[in-house]
Amino acid sequence: MYKEFRPSVLLQRYVDAYWVSAHAGATVRALRILPDSCADIIFHTGGGMLAGDGLVIGTMTVYNDVIALPGAALLGIRFKPGGLSAYCRLPMAALTDQRYTLRDLSLRQFYMLQERLAGLTDLALQLRCVEEWLLAYLPDVHPDTQRVWAALSALRAAEGKCTIPTLAQAVYMSPRSFERVFLREVGVSAKEMGGIFRFLAAKRLLKDPAGGTLLEIALAAGYYDHAHFTKAFRRYAGQSPSERR
Repeated sequence: MYKEFRPSVLLQRYVDAYWVSAHAGATVRALRILPDSCADIIFHTGGGMLAGDGLVIGTMTVYNDVIALPGAALLGIRFKPGGLSAYCRLPMAALTDQRYTLRDLSLRQFYMLQERLAGLTDLALQLRCVEEWLLAYLPDVHPDTQRVWAALSALRAAEGKCTIPTLAQAVYMSPRSFERVFLREVGVSAKEMGGIFRFLAAKRLLKDPAGGTLLEIALAAGYYDHAHFTKAFRRYAGQSPSERR
């Protein structure tokens, strides 16, 4: 079972979604997680929750194969690019393609949230607890961070088809300063994030019966040719576009 829930309006600039996942089967299940531009904090809400076992998952630039254990129940906060750094002030580049426990990163505030969740079994109460906690610690955002968020919105809307000088100019920053702040807040370069957005656009087109041929999808998503499309897609998904389709 997997479900997603939208955050309240005040949190939507930071949080993409809350999600819950439960594996009620009796056997281990293999899952492949694909890059989605976001970073997550994951709490164990079933299967014997232990202090300190909440996880922080940085921005992914490659696919990740994971195992779902029988009886496992998880609640995740999927932060938009830049959202987690606003709350934690962590060096996001150090988290890219990595996973750490809350204890590893000394995230005391999130550790306190985990302890609150440990005493709740009702999903509605768990989600309310997370919302109230995030609202209580709503961060102040530096102007440079706001500029990066504006650039992210433009990059997402263009599905990755923007140059760094164009993005930097649009938010009144030099390309060098823009790239430095972007990497600090998001964990990957603007070029890498553009690649992720192109991949997500291509993945959507592959699901569309009217999406066209693989070459048409490649060109529509901003790839130079079929070979470039296949190489980039395989890196993010672990399979070719034709296999994914």
